[in-house]
Amino acid sequence: MPDWALLQSFANVASHGFLSAAARASQTSQPTLSRHISTLELALGYRALRKTTGGIELTSEVIKLAAQASKMSEAAANLGQVTEGITLT
Repeated sequence: MPDWALLQSFANVASHGFLSAAARASQTSQPTLSRHISTLELALGYRALRKTTGGIELTSEVIKLAAQASKMSEAAANLGQVTEGITLT
């Protein structure tokens, strides 16, 4: 399974449709997101995204992966909200 940071970056880019928008939303640089996507593609063995004049398109191979990565990101965000304010004694 690919590293969580790579999947999180992928989900972010897939949901925003543009590297620049994903970078702003995640407070990450475009080069970092590009590097994460390239590393993910190497791990998968195929292209995940196709650049177009209108932004980024998912390749047919990763449509299901994008849906699952998005669910994982949402679950992680929810977990962060649940754990806010919990103090360990």
